[in-house]
Amino acid sequence: MISSLFSDSTFIIVSLMALVFTIVAISQKLNDAIKGISIVYVIFILYTLSSENTSFKKDQDISSINIIDYNETEGYDLSEDISNPQNNFNNEFDSLNIDELINDLARKSSNTSNKRSWISSRSLKNNIIRPIKLLSIEIGDNVVSRNIEGKRKNFNTDDKRVYCLTRIENTNDFKTTIFHKWYKDLKLESNILINIGKSYNWRSWSYININSDRVGNWKVVIEDSSGFKYDSLEFSISQR
Repeated sequence: MISSLFSDSTFIIVSLMALVFTIVAISQKLNDAIKGISIVYVIFILYTLSSENTSFKKDQDISSINIIDYNETEGYDLSEDISNPQNNFNNEFDSLNIDELINDLARKSSNTSNKRSWISSRSLKNNIIRPIKLLSIEIGDNVVSRNIEGKRKNFNTDDKRVYCLTRIENTNDFKTTIFHKWYKDLKLESNILINIGKSYNWRSWSYININSDRVGNWKVVIEDSSGFKYDSLEFSISQR
């Protein structure tokens, strides 16, 4: 046991370190440090000897058990014992329901595909541009609280302005634009761009000022940016 202790590399390293620390403590006259190192080193030796003794006893017990196992071979079938793990593995493998695993994987794959298809369909649906609808177009001499007032088709130079109010349905998630185009005697006099937000009843209006130079037959045309004409309304301005 003692010989194995001196052949232990850990014991040698710790002993050398304790020796170095002791020399340093002596040179610095650190008496308390010398005592502490000595106590720790003694505890280490006792612990090491105790561990060696326990390990030695365990080795003896294991050796005796091995001797008994090898001597008592009567009624012990080595080949059967070796084959048991393989038999157990085969039984466990056979007990697995392969069809169920395949079906489960197929269901998961189908669910993933359906989810991707749903996301793609929803994205495609959101990207579809739905046409706007012109709900109404009105002409009058004023707009109050987003409603046209003084509706008529004949104006004169005593009036100040002519208003055109439109109501549009836009169910898209983005804004679009329309144009109020004012024509006098088939000639474009004013082209007013109007932004239309998402709404089921988006109200917007434009107007022209009345003066003697604007006497004649007029028409307001509602168009989009592609030039598509939704509707139009005619009116006249006369000299008073």
